[in-house]
Amino acid sequence: RLRIAQDRQVDAREYIVGPGDVMQLYIWGEFDQDIPFEVNPEGLALVPTIGAFDVAGRTLAEVKAEIVAAAENDKYPGVDITLSLQSMRFFSAYITGAVLKGEGAYIITPVTRVSDLIEMAGGFLDDFQGTETDETDDGQKVTRLFDLTSQPTARRSVVVHHVDGTMAEIDLAMFAATGDIRNNPYVSMGDVVHVDFRKQQMFVYGAVNKEG
Repeated sequence: RLRIAQDRQVDAREYIVGPGDVMQLYIWGEFDQDIPFEVNPEGLALVPTIGAFDVAGRTLAEVKAEIVAAAENDKYPGVDITLSLQSMRFFSAYITGAVLKGEGAYIITPVTRVSDLIEMAGGFLDDFQGTETDETDDGQKVTRLFDLTSQPTARRSVVVHHVDGTMAEIDLAMFAATGDIRNNPYVSMGDVVHVDFRKQQMFVYGAVNKEG
């Protein structure tokens, strides 16, 4: 399996388990035993000698607690047991709206953030600048710079629609200004990220750090 780049370690209290995640149950004490298993497409973890567990959509911390408790109580009492995430899955999420490459599905991982998905889709539409070359009557070539759109995108209100019907509004301009990662969350399986154009603008001038 490919190793997936991470910007920080996985937090078991926040990581949501899903189909394709690979885990390892390790038992040591009177004997050592390594039990790897993968979450199947139905969201079940079929753990050899332990049982089947419905784990999709739950946090890694919840899954660890349930499976380790079942192993300790039912099958392997009196030994030490550890459950760890061995490799993360790939899945699809969607993006719509004002992005360069167009709307559609993209293959991502559980550590793909909203800004990463927008970058995969070519970036914000108003970031694009191209060139065109024309020949004048006297034979000279003139290169002009042009924008694909003059409409500014709504970086402060990128909307993420979740599969459970809830939605979140993401302020990527605040993330860029402060580096606060809470303004650039991970994308979940089945999410639809929508980039709209700005509907309103406000301008500030005078004794401020950045006029505009």
